[in-house]
Amino acid sequence: IFLPGADLSISHEDPSRFGLLLIEHFFLAIYIIELAIRFKALGICVALQDNWVKFDFFLVIAGVITDWILEILAFKADGLGFLMVLRVARLMRLARTIRLFAKFKELYLLVRGLINSAKMMVHTVLLTALVLYVFACGGYEIIHSHPLLKGDNPDEEFKFVADEFFSSLPMTMLSLTRFITLDNAIFLYHVLVQKDPLIAFYFLMCMLTIGIALTNLIT
Repeated sequence: IFLPGADLSISHEDPSRFGLLLIEHFFLAIYIIELAIRFKALGICVALQDNWVKFDFFLVIAGVITDWILEILAFKADGLGFLMVLRVARLMRLARTIRLFAKFKELYLLVRGLINSAKMMVHTVLLTALVLYVFACGGYEIIHSHPLLKGDNPDEEFKFVADEFFSSLPMTMLSLTRFITLDNAIFLYHVLVQKDPLIAFYFLMCMLTIGIALTNLIT
């Protein structure tokens, strides 16, 4: 299951890729034979009532198209860019390993818990993005409307930090993620607070809300 996708990370000029291509075609032939035996034993209509058989059928069709049909067309057209994009679909074969999870109770419970937490993770990402957006709007307005950036001679250190970390709303949101990971957040506020201590109240709210309250809420 894992070997057929190995050549995705290898250059087309790499000599070792030829062996991986042989392995890819070998596994594709095995998948076709396996699917044909299943169709022969159960009948096509009955076999396709199983969702896993439908998934295998999709993988076989995708493999034949990408490895046998498009491979020849791309070789003749001397263009492999779009083919590599289609080949990424082969990684879906890894989903076949899910069948084995039912045989290992502990592993099945872990995977089931991960799947069940997907909805919570989506809500967590949305809440985090919303909080970052609100604080980014306030921070961008506070910093870029500051008197130290006005006039013909703005403060160079203040301007450097503003341009480096708060140049735009998306950049401000990205900078504020440092309060989530606590990754060198001091570089965001050290110079600004030295220049104007009142800005410390804004960064204190960021630290309490993003770095402490939000982090504890989602964990």
